[in-house]
Amino acid sequence: MSSAPTGRRQRLPCPPYEGPARCPACAGARITGAVYSCTPLAVPELVVDVLCPICGGCGRATHDGCQPDEHGEWDHDDQDDDVDDTDACPSCRGRRWFPVQGWTDGDADMHTLRMPCGCATTLLVEVTW
Repeated sequence: MSSAPTGRRQRLPCPPYEGPARCPACAGARITGAVYSCTPLAVPELVVDVLCPICGGCGRATHDGCQPDEHGEWDHDDQDDDVDDTDACPSCRGRRWFPVQGWTDGDADMHTLRMPCGCATTLLVEVTW
C-alpha cells in the first residue's frame, strides 16, 4: 500500500451493511481501511479498497444470508441461472467490482482488492487524504 501522489483520486464506495451480527474484524464495513493506489495514465487516480480477510467482504460475523456476489471468491458459475440479469453488466453481472489479488511492497501477504468494473464509473466518488 502506497501513499498516493497529489491530484484527483476516486474510489468505489462500499454499500453500508445493514444486517445483524457484524464481522468483528471490520465491524460490517466489508473492507479493512487499507487501500491500494492505482496510477493510471490519466487522471483521476483510482484508490482501491482491501476486502476484509475475515468475512471475505460480506460484513457478517456468520455467513447466514450471504449472497455469493458479496464475497471476494465469488464465481459467476455459482449464480443461479434462473435469475433474470439481462440488464446486468455482462462482465461483473451487476456486482460493480471484481476481486483482484494485490501485494504490498516488500511483503509476502496477499490481499483481495475491490477493483471497480467499468460499469461502475458513474458510482465512483472523489476522495482526499
